[in-house]
Amino acid sequence: AYCVAEIAKRSDVFIGVAPDNPRALPAEELTAYAKPYCIDTAAMEHYEAAYHRAVGKAGNSGMVLICGSLYMAG
Repeated sequence: AYCVAEIAKRSDVFIGVAPDNPRALPAEELTAYAKPYCIDTAAMEHYEAAYHRAVGKAGNSGMVLICGSLYMAG
């Protein structure tokens, strides 16, 4: 929760996605940790859709930071 809060404080948008792993924190729960620190939050089921949404929100001058699962980032 601490890491999520630190990232969310520095973000304009936070999109939470859970990998397909039984040990993963559900996207809704992950996003709930970010909500007090970031106004624009969303929990999404599919990481490809989340990636496209993040890139769209970032535009040409923004940045997309992917944390957690390197499998999803690949």
